[in-house]
Amino acid sequence: MKRTLIHTVLVLCCCACTQRKVDRLQQALHNPAIEQEKQLLGTKMILSYMPPKAIQDTTELMFRLRIFPDNRAAGRVHDNAASFGTDSLFRLVVAGDSIAPLYSQRIANGNISGMEYLVAFDRQKASHAGSARFVFSDWLFTSNRIDFPYIMKDIQKVDALSCSL
Repeated sequence: MKRTLIHTVLVLCCCACTQRKVDRLQQALHNPAIEQEKQLLGTKMILSYMPPKAIQDTTELMFRLRIFPDNRAAGRVHDNAASFGTDSLFRLVVAGDSIAPLYSQRIANGNISGMEYLVAFDRQKASHAGSARFVFSDWLFTSNRIDFPYIMKDIQKVDALSCSL
């Protein structure tokens, strides 16, 4: 009986610690420095940083861009143009140097009112900088260049929280 009580207390303590870490991670992910929203000509864009799944994963710096165009812009975009050759739409500017993505992939999420892209950059090229700008050269919806500034220390904090879970 005593042993069962001790095990129960230990399990509850571990769950409470994990829940606090999850809460801190969720707060960090909804930080404007990690998830940013821009609206331009009726098109809403949300860029989110995607932390790695394991602390050993130091190869890719991943972002998810969700685009919700207005009805006029959505009707002008051909599906093939929004799906193929998308790596030329994105770049990461670090200390005045443009880094091309390792890959960019349109995510088939079933959302007919918007599009979603997964974009990965080489983490080693961006890790030395204090700040970076994710640049979306949007020739599909608004014909504008949209910049999303990031502070690399904020990204490193989210990585540390994410990998400690």
